This record gives sequence, structure tokens and C-alpha cells, in this order.
Amino acid sequence: MGIRRFDHVGINVDDLDAAVAFFVALGLEASPVQQMEGGYLDDILALEGVRTEMVYLTVPGGVDASGVALPGSSAFELSRYVHPGGAGPDAPGGAAASAPNAHGPRHVCFEVDDLDASLAVVAEHGHAPLGRVIETHGYRLVYVRGPEGLIVELAQRLG
Repeated sequence: MGIRRFDHVGINVDDLDAAVAFFVALGLEASPVQQMEGGYLDDILALEGVRTEMVYLTVPGGVDASGVALPGSSAFELSRYVHPGGAGPDAPGGAAASAPNAHGPRHVCFEVDDLDASLAVVAEHGHAPLGRVIETHGYRLVYVRGPEGLIVELAQRLG
């Protein structure tokens, strides 16, 4: 028994198009939108009448023509719940749950080629850094708040 590899991380959003556009602009590749409903989704999620739209995002070359992550590749899965609707930041605990130091999933980190160019893309999409750019442990790092409050760390390897 053992873990073989990291497969994917799933993030639920209300505006799938805006979230996909943001991450594609940063350099990820997107699969086609997949419409999924009922059956096994109802079973695994313990919900009824589930309908979702989902996109897999990977580093360039990480998905096949059908949008499935290639062996050895990891994916960032963005989903929009059509039914039942998603629980956004106004749901109970939403504001506290969105704090960077709250328990649970807080951020996703992507290594980028050019941090300054990536920050320009972030600004073009109407988002901004949470703090200042720092240099530590051989990287330039910054946290940004992206679509729907998602916290994204951008890391540029130095040298």
C-alpha cells in the first residue's frame, strides 16, 4: 500500500469562464469543458441531481486531446456546480474560511518563468498581490488573490 503520485486538486467556483481565463493567461492549458451529471457523482458526493461543468488545467502538454491528464501529470480541476449550486463566500463561515491562515486548503502554488510578467497578467485580470514580493530559499515569491478569492502563490526560481 502506498501513494503512487499526486493526481489533482479540485476547486469549486461560480464563474468557471473567468477562473479558467485567469489560469490560462498565467500559462496553464485547459481541457475542453466537461458536462457531468448524476450517477456516480451523486454517489461519491452524497448529493442528489448533481450537474457540474469541469475543466482540467495542467502545465503545457499535460492533457491528451480528450482533456484527460496524461500519466505522470498533475491537474488543477475547476468545477462549477450547476445543481445543487455551490456554497460561495457568503455561506456560513465564508469570510473566516477565506483567510490565508484559516485551517484547510489555503493556496495553490505555481512555478513561473517570469514573476513580473505573471503579476502583469494578474493585474490585467483585475487582481492584486496580497503582500509584497519576497526573495527566499532561491525563489522570488508572492501571494495573489485570484478569481473568487482563490489564493495563488507564484514562485520564480532564481539563478
